[in-house]
Amino acid sequence: MNMIFKIELMKLKYLLKSRLMLIIYAVLHVWLGVLFIDYSIFSTKSLLSFSVAGLITASIYSYNYITDVDEDKINPMKSPLIRGELTVRELTVFSFLLFIISIIVSVMTSFRVFIFIIFIIIISFIYSYPLLQGLKYRRFKDVPFLKTVTISTIWGMVFLIPFFATNTKVTFGAILFVIFLIIQTFIDSTISDIRDISEDSKQQIKTIPILLKDKTNGFLFSLNTISILPILYGIYHDIIPIYFSVFLIQILIQYYTIYYIKYTKSVNHVYTKIRPFGLILLLTSLVYLRYFS
Repeated sequence: MNMIFKIELMKLKYLLKSRLMLIIYAVLHVWLGVLFIDYSIFSTKSLLSFSVAGLITASIYSYNYITDVDEDKINPMKSPLIRGELTVRELTVFSFLLFIISIIVSVMTSFRVFIFIIFIIIISFIYSYPLLQGLKYRRFKDVPFLKTVTISTIWGMVFLIPFFATNTKVTFGAILFVIFLIIQTFIDSTISDIRDISEDSKQQIKTIPILLKDKTNGFLFSLNTISILPILYGIYHDIIPIYFSVFLIQILIQYYTIYYIKYTKSVNHVYTKIRPFGLILLLTSLVYLRYFS
């Protein structure tokens, strides 16, 4: 019995590791919210906010291994389910377990966080589950543009968890920064679709790069330019913290990324070199300006 428990625990650790970058991404969004409201990152509310964001992200994206099984068959390296390392039952149990823990932690955090987590779960279910059987698109995530808009909006709203946890008013400045995050996440998600364009074409999935084709880079360039506006407006009117001006670095990196993809027709270098460098530069600059300047 003890051996079985250890094996299951190892598999759960493996599952969490497979979604580690997404969990870190969620925690970073919450950290930005904590910085925005100038709250202690070591307070109970902050730590609970970090936990609930990581847990619900792990739960949702783990269950996606099951809902995305048909797409992942083309590229087995993406999914532990296709590779046979985890079964549907194990993924379901682990995902449900993480969901229950995230609900418990959200209740411990605040009622507003609990409502927000329930909202995210409902949207994620509607988004991923094949509710449109018999229609042109089986799932809402298969509807052109809706996939990217939904993902981007949810990730942008994760930034607000510390506001809900501490009962802090969501200011206009916070909304402006959420808009910035949504646009930037939209760009990131579209770049990810560029990387998967061959697989998506075989599955007849109408992603933005497939629909826009050669116009994709121009579209992303325009979006990146638009994302400058909420940051500059917020800083100019002193409703976004001045140290958040470092996110102009993110915009410059996106410009470089878009042009790099356009002229090299390669995306792999974006994830192995450009993104890691940009993230380290951005976080280092933000920490320095917030805590040491």
